[in-house]
Amino acid sequence: MADRTAPPAYQIPLYRLAVFAADLILGRRRSFARDGAMVMEANRRFARRIEGADHVPLSGAFLVVMNHYSRRGLRPYHIAMAVSDMVARRRPGQPEVRWAFTSEYRGRHVGPVPIPLWFIRWIFRRVAVVYGFVVIPRREELVMGRATALRELLRATDKAPIGMTPE
Repeated sequence: MADRTAPPAYQIPLYRLAVFAADLILGRRRSFARDGAMVMEANRRFARRIEGADHVPLSGAFLVVMNHYSRRGLRPYHIAMAVSDMVARRRPGQPEVRWAFTSEYRGRHVGPVPIPLWFIRWIFRRVAVVYGFVVIPRREELVMGRATALRELLRATDKAPIGMTPE
């Protein structure tokens, strides 16, 4: 019997994950808002609430900042997908949110096996290409890369909303 007190764990249908993996390897562009809509639909049994949707302008650029909340079954990318889906529904035909995206996560494991940092960096770079995210280098020694990423985000504000999830 399922634990009714456990928080919901968002799932991505396996066949959709397989298509995403192929697009990731091949570098084919995808819509983060459409993928977000698919994930929200696949998890419609879970109640969700997005506060402040009425403050999203119907056209033009803006900055959306969301909490970098994370727990088992609900990661920041789930929240960013929900926000992207909401913005796309509120602003049909307008550009999608362009998210700032970290270049790496350290200390990740699959069970007891550590995931090599080079592999995480490769995956994150591919995700950025597929979705058109702006990669913000995480390492302190990459100050020039951070400055370049911030300039790219500033240029993007002329065309699309910008999304950030500060830690």
